[in-house]
Amino acid sequence: MAGQWIRYANIEGGAVFYNLQSGEQVPIISNPTGDRLDVCGFYEDGRTALIKRWGCYTLRDDLARKLRPHYYKMDILTGDETEIFTAWDRSAVQICAVCPMQNGYYFVSASNTEDGKTKLFIVDESGRDMQKIWSSSAYPYCFNFSPDGKYISYHCAGHDDKYNPCGEYAINVMNVDGTNQRMLHSEPGHLCFNPAWSRDGQYLTFQDCQPPLGDPGHMKADVAIMRPDGSDFRRLTSHREQYFATSFGLKDYRCGGSNCVIFAADGRIIHSQLSEGAQHDAYFDPTQRNHEEWISDPTVGKGSCQLVLLSPEDGSVEPITEREEGKWDFRASLSKDGNQLLYTSYRFGSVSEIHWHDMQTGEDRFISRGLNDHGVDYSSFVDLEDEVVRKLAVLNK
Repeated sequence: MAGQWIRYANIEGGAVFYNLQSGEQVPIISNPTGDRLDVCGFYEDGRTALIKRWGCYTLRDDLARKLRPHYYKMDILTGDETEIFTAWDRSAVQICAVCPMQNGYYFVSASNTEDGKTKLFIVDESGRDMQKIWSSSAYPYCFNFSPDGKYISYHCAGHDDKYNPCGEYAINVMNVDGTNQRMLHSEPGHLCFNPAWSRDGQYLTFQDCQPPLGDPGHMKADVAIMRPDGSDFRRLTSHREQYFATSFGLKDYRCGGSNCVIFAADGRIIHSQLSEGAQHDAYFDPTQRNHEEWISDPTVGKGSCQLVLLSPEDGSVEPITEREEGKWDFRASLSKDGNQLLYTSYRFGSVSEIHWHDMQTGEDRFISRGLNDHGVDYSSFVDLEDEVVRKLAVLNK
């Protein structure tokens, strides 16, 4: 492998692959008025990708879930592709998530079905062997496979007598074949979000937000952990210190989305810790469309957000990044070995940046503000050959 690649989202559109060794940037830009191609993920061979195509679409259609995407396996180097699930009549469903499994099958979430319920399936590549494993009026998402591949954790939004009796957001776990489905944690007035696995599979960590406490926009949350059987539940923070619903960037290049806690390699939790009284530079307007409720306002921004390591044992914290008034560090992503970290950094009145951090030495360096310095977000490490990355750019033009 000639270099180590990372991938990040360019706020004004598309994704960018960046080589940490050479500094080479390879933009992957989708055409919003034509056939849109998205890379959902890569298979273990590092050259075969799971591809999603919509055809002609508008952003409003995308947000309203009016589209019927089609999924393909594509050999990036040859361009050969095979549509999967071809025998599955998808005319009445919206596929929301597809996760390849170890046995050649796929875990699929689908909504907008005939009865209005969300369903989970285990499906083979042909679409002929399809097993429905879950059906509910509630909506599950943020699926995470356990390190041994035997279990799936997720949270469930909306009321369900069995899986979310409180009607808020509940933490759930099931076996990968859909058996032994169980709701682990749910409380009235609490929004429990994105259960992430520890590297040894012994614990789950997640955000615990309380909107009734003057936080309708879900900006703040506590950090919680528990065992995968629901035991040993603990809140590790008590003052809603986790930066949860983000909003940042210049007015014309605004970005946001849920910011989640993850486990570090040593078993501690990487936590985006807000300073006391912190407020990002936006106000919440519940009359706006979904994902557009935070309105930019530089006059309200105050405080900071710092990445720290939070101990599940005693609640102690160790700084990862430096705390500075007006600087917000969040959206952490680790390399496979846990030795390297990527994160988004934002200063009031500026654009967001991607930074790289060495978890062992503390070395920290700036990576990018985006192709045209309009901001970046959602960075991750990718294990790909140089040739595969450059071929992706050609295929998507």
